[in-house]
Amino acid sequence: MSFELSSPDDDRGQVGIGTLIVFIAMVLVAAIAAGVLINTAGFLQSQAEETGEEATDEVSNQITVDNVVGVANVENTEVEEIDLTVRAGAGADPIDISDATLLYSDGDDFEEGDINDLDGVEVSGNEDGVIGNGEDTATVSLELAEITSNLDEGEDAEISITTADNAQAEEFVTAPDPLTEGTFTF
Repeated sequence: MSFELSSPDDDRGQVGIGTLIVFIAMVLVAAIAAGVLINTAGFLQSQAEETGEEATDEVSNQITVDNVVGVANVENTEVEEIDLTVRAGAGADPIDISDATLLYSDGDDFEEGDINDLDGVEVSGNEDGVIGNGEDTATVSLELAEITSNLDEGEDAEISITTADNAQAEEFVTAPDPLTEGTFTF
């Protein structure tokens, strides 16, 4: 019977191979984790850019209401028409008002929808409602009887226009009491 004794040098080789296998496994796990982190970072960056662009459009593509004019019929003591003159805010991209959403509420009734689809609402002026620089204006005319009902003396109404970029302009109007026939400024 012969016994073979392993030398300490043989054991060191086996320990070295085991250590190498563990090291390679750790490198592979780290590489996979790095790949996942890089993909996640890329996704988050593109999502942040998109959110930033939407927020910038919402803030910079504002519209303002320059003037609100009513047309009254004294016989019925009612406001029959409201005309809003709107313009794009400073630095805004061109805004198509005819693509906006309108909300009209007189306290009792309300109407909401796309400006082009609402009966009694018409957009006129600068290239059918496209406003771009600070000098371009468009007029949004509301025939109240076709929307909900005419506005009586002393009654309030809220008008809100929301653009495709979610920029919003709101106006609160009160019909004068007493009304005089013709046009007036709210």
